[in-house]
Amino acid sequence: MSDRIIVSGQVIDHKKGDMFIVQLDETPEHQVTCKLAGKFRLSKISLVIGDSVNVELSPYDLNKGRIIWRLS
Repeated sequence: MSDRIIVSGQVIDHKKGDMFIVQLDETPEHQVTCKLAGKFRLSKISLVIGDSVNVELSPYDLNKGRIIWRLS
């Protein structure tokens, strides 16, 4: 149905609002601008620099993503 790409990475920077810069584990030179998924905002889960996360990417734009899971 939806062709989403799930990758893991590490939060390296925090921008205004709920935007984060995530460095992907598979390709360390690739950085993705991500926003928080709705369940993070509803549950008031906070992220800090250095957290490992799972990111959902669209195959159409690999520079933007959505943080869907916090691993640590």
